[in-house]
Parts: sequence; C-alpha cells; structure tokens
Amino acid sequence: MLSQIIKDWLAEYKTIQQDGLQTYSEKISKDSKILPALCEFFQAQKYSHEELDPVCHQLFEFYRTRQDDLQRFTLEFVPDLISTYLCAVGSQSTKKNSTAIEACLLEIYNLEIVNKDGSSKMETITIPTLAKSSIYHEPGNLGTLALTESALSRYKGEAQLLTSGPFPQVERLIAQNRFLVLSYIMKCYNSHISQLSHMSHQALCLMASRICTRGFFIKTRKHEARIAVNGQFLVELLHGIYFVMFNGSSQLGMQAVEDVHFRANHDLLPYVLLVTNAIMNYMEVNPSGQPMDGPMGLSVAVSPSTSSYVISQSAITNATFKLEKVPG
Repeated sequence: MLSQIIKDWLAEYKTIQQDGLQTYSEKISKDSKILPALCEFFQAQKYSHEELDPVCHQLFEFYRTRQDDLQRFTLEFVPDLISTYLCAVGSQSTKKNSTAIEACLLEIYNLEIVNKDGSSKMETITIPTLAKSSIYHEPGNLGTLALTESALSRYKGEAQLLTSGPFPQVERLIAQNRFLVLSYIMKCYNSHISQLSHMSHQALCLMASRICTRGFFIKTRKHEARIAVNGQFLVELLHGIYFVMFNGSSQLGMQAVEDVHFRANHDLLPYVLLVTNAIMNYMEVNPSGQPMDGPMGLSVAVSPSTSSYVISQSAITNATFKLEKVPG
C-alpha cells in the first residue's frame, strides 16, 4: 500500500515545470523521508499492479530528465527493481507486476547506451602496462639500469585500448537479452555506487542473496521457483558487493558473496568462481569491517597519523654497487 509520503511525492512532481527541475532535483536529493519510504515499499512486496505502475513511471521520468540528482535517485532503487523483476517473471501470479518495472529498466538501459546528442556510446578500456606509473607502482629510472632485453622492452610498453559498443537498442526484455540489459544497468549502478545511500548498498546485498538462493530448499527452506542467472551479471553484482563490504555493510556483503559463490558452484560458472574465491581468500587475511579499511579493501594506517618508519638517508640504491677490481 502506498504511504502518504509516496502519494505526496507522486503528486508534487506533476506540478513541476521544466524550468523548476534543477531546484526540484536538489530538493529531492536532500529529502530524508522519501528514500526510506520507497525502499520499504519495494521490499515489503505488498503492492498491487495499480500501486506499482505510478511509482515506476515516475522513476523513469526522473531518469529521462538527464538531471544528475534525479538520475542518481532512480539508481538508488536499481537493486530493488531488478530483484522484484526477476522474482516476478519467474512466477505466473506476480508476472503482471513486472510490466512497469520492465519499462523502467528499459528506459535506463536505452538512455545509457547513447550520448546526449543521440549518437551511440562507445566505451574504451585501457589495459595498464608496467612501463607507465599508476597508483600501485612507480616505474624505475630505466636510464640507470643495465640495457638488458627486459629493460629495453619496458620502453616499448604501450597501453592497449579495448573498445566496446555500440550497444543494441532493446524494446522488450526476453530471455535472450534479459541479462545483457541487466548487466549493463548494474555497470551503470556500480559507476555511481560511491554516491548512493547506505540503504541502496544493503538492498544490493539482499538482492544478490535473494536471486542466488531462491528455490534452493537447503538455503531458504521454501518451495519457490529458482531464478535463472548469468555469469556476466553475477560478476557485475560482485563488483558492487565488494565496494559495499568495505563501506559499511561488511556482514551483509560477505553473506552475499557466499550466496553468489554457492550459486556459481551449482551452475558451474568459472569466471564467477574466480572472483568469489579471490574475495573469500582475501577476507581470510584481511577481513572487512575493520577500522583500517580503505574504500576498496586497501588497508590504510589510521594511527599514528604519521608514518611509523623513516627511510634511512643511506638507503641502498643502484649507485651503491660499483664494480671494483678484485686484487689478485
């Protein structure tokens, strides 16, 4: 059932003119009541088709405005929308509820695969090389090294570029394109995840656990239809879950990883198992939820505030070693 807060939210937007969108988007991003109300609405799953339609319609109207705050507001509910949609399409009794959600998800996807001028979006990925510095390493001064074959090869190290796109427009979600669309939407969600709320982060973990364990009696103790999953989609889920584990939801995040790992084992998904095993093995030596947690699992010193060690001025360098003639 729609709460009064949601009814007021639906009614207010109908009165907003085009020139007032910027002010409204700033206002809605600071509203502390509507976000919890909508989260409770989706997660309670006690709504009718007539109640769900206007909510989903307004969410994709928000996304269509191209206002950053309104688009982020819609992205807050991507985990709830995907979870509700996947559960609905697998059940005849709730399948009619998926129509409005499907329209909202398609709107997000079809807007994201094109630029603002309507041209197809192309994505470029750079494969790093050791010849160029990064946040993880600093290439050595090659001029002071011996001109070995390996040293010379570092001069020629150029970053490789991989291009993906253009992506196809989709008019309807079917079994063949469902996870192509959902995976791309999850990629968009992950690109904004640091700006989304803690409630959305928790919903992401709950969604992952729900779709991976539904229909498995050992896990849920309920007789429900299983939800078909896709390896690419689960990997995108894990990208978001890993961030959440080190940003306030360590227990929910770890449970979600274990549930995804369980499903990957059952469905024999090698790439998903590669990621889940990496996370679970890393957690054994560096559990999340610690005071020294960095934003992406990189431990940072929190005390003392200054470095606890000092590099000696007489540190050994390449120049320290000089060839000397051994006396005969």
